[in-house]
Amino acid sequence: MSNTDLMQYFYTQEDINSIPINVVLKSEFSTWKKNQSEYLQNWIETSQFKAKPSNILSIPNAQGELNTVVVIADAKNIIWCLGTCAKQLPTGNYHIASPHKNNDKIYLGWGLGAYQYRQYKKSKQKLCKLHISESIDQNQLATLVQAIAIVRDMVNAPASDMMPQQIAEQCQTFVKEFGLTISECVG
Repeated sequence: MSNTDLMQYFYTQEDINSIPINVVLKSEFSTWKKNQSEYLQNWIETSQFKAKPSNILSIPNAQGELNTVVVIADAKNIIWCLGTCAKQLPTGNYHIASPHKNNDKIYLGWGLGAYQYRQYKKSKQKLCKLHISESIDQNQLATLVQAIAIVRDMVNAPASDMMPQQIAEQCQTFVKEFGLTISECVG
């Protein structure tokens, strides 16, 4: 089983202090920027921010605290746009600022981006959490994120730790969890 519970990078209770993440398609960035405040437009220029997929712009408030985040997404690979955020943003709670037609992929990307192979060492990764909106099927998200983490753990395991016997043991564990049966041919 995976040593990684990627659902710890999500939360369901509303948090009025959570930081908004604006997911902006690269193709729509110029229009989006024109509709922002003068302060934000100046910050974008001063920061020399480039609207490239997965680039993150952290925007402070007047006190210098993180106020909002802008993440650039590519419509074809939107699943990965938030993947970088889970590791690069400061510890804290975040939420998607506006509904997006690909929210399910955005949330999956966040979970996949938080993945680390942790079989032999403890993670020093900070905990950035993303609020799961009510429109997202949490069970489906958890199943996808955990299944992919398990496969990634198996792929990343040294060959000496993932011999046929260990693969069979992993499969036995999975099928028991879902009330299934498995038959094995050895020889």
